[in-house]
Amino acid sequence: SVECGIKAVIALSFRAQVIPDKNFVNKIYSHQLLDLMNLAGLKAKLQEQMQASDPFNANWAVVSGWSEQVRYETIDPFTSITMVEAVSDQQAGVLPWLKTYW
Repeated sequence: SVECGIKAVIALSFRAQVIPDKNFVNKIYSHQLLDLMNLAGLKAKLQEQMQASDPFNANWAVVSGWSEQVRYETIDPFTSITMVEAVSDQQAGVLPWLKTYW
């Protein structure tokens, strides 16, 4: 959900009747969250939020450890719950923060 959220922010940069740069579009196919944050223009805002909120910083540390290979692994319940909370926590979750930009 975080990857999709970042890509939603990126999608806002596209304009009707303008063909986007092919290299930029190719980079969007990445699954690297920090690279996508940079493409979305949110890297500096992410750094600011991490410095302003220790709970958010901890949640980003959990979320940024995700990779697309994890989709094919068996994950223990504790790790799963930790990820869900890091993504969705209404006070310091990554997705609620990200939603403020789309």
